Amino acid sequence: MNSRSTSTTRANIDEPGDGAVSALARGLVVLRTLADAANPLTLKEVSDFSGIPKPTAFRLITTLLSAGLVRRMPGSERFDVGPGVMTLSRGYLAKLDVRTEARPHMRAFAEESGVTVHLGTRDRLEMVLLETVRPVSAALVMRIGAGDRLSLASSASGRAYLAGLTEDDRGSLLDMLRVNMSQQWPSVVTQLRQAFDQYERLGFVASLGDWHPDVNAIATPLVLPDGEVYSLNCGGPSFKLPLEVLTDEIAPALRRCAEAITAGIGAPSLR
Repeated sequence: MNSRSTSTTRANIDEPGDGAVSALARGLVVLRTLADAANPLTLKEVSDFSGIPKPTAFRLITTLLSAGLVRRMPGSERFDVGPGVMTLSRGYLAKLDVRTEARPHMRAFAEESGVTVHLGTRDRLEMVLLETVRPVSAALVMRIGAGDRLSLASSASGRAYLAGLTEDDRGSLLDMLRVNMSQQWPSVVTQLRQAFDQYERLGFVASLGDWHPDVNAIATPLVLPDGEVYSLNCGGPSFKLPLEVLTDEIAPALRRCAEAITAGIGAPSLR
């Protein structure tokens, strides 16, 4: 290696000795800046938002363009993430098993709270439970578990799933529920609106005797990097889990569990 290449290599290594490659780290900052922006950005905006000097940002964008990780918008000097990003993410998503990722966090939650927790997703107009973790020391547990189905409209699991959808997807699914539920719909839609408002305010939804008269439950959505939605829910007999216990003791732990799962799979936080 000649002196010029050695000098260049050293310039691309962070001085603190943490092993980080400065050029690579800055390139990732550019990609994240573009990915997080609501609209394509100019070179100046990339520089301003990322804190990377404009000449350096230009060189990084040029390199990322050639790799297909960034694209120039037609007829403009604005940039956005490119299709090459999907190539990188495809391998990760193909190997992602949300149950495997969620299980240790669900176990920790169940033992901390003493409450059974379920992971579920939608199948037509029902929720199907994919994974159930019960606390080892539980004296009283619900008999539902993996493979069982819950109402999309009345269960906490279903309401959380609906809360996690985009507005367009939620609207389409609500239309299907309206047609399917017919005369029940006026009361059901009122409950759903209250649940969506509760999620916006508190980060979880509740079903207090709506799915079953003797069962109270809460849930929160999980959204994967590809946009697929799941729900994380827990509940039990209403005499054991009144609203104040669910709200004050269980809900914070359930939200921490959901945040740990989404952080582990690289999914965005909903709130």
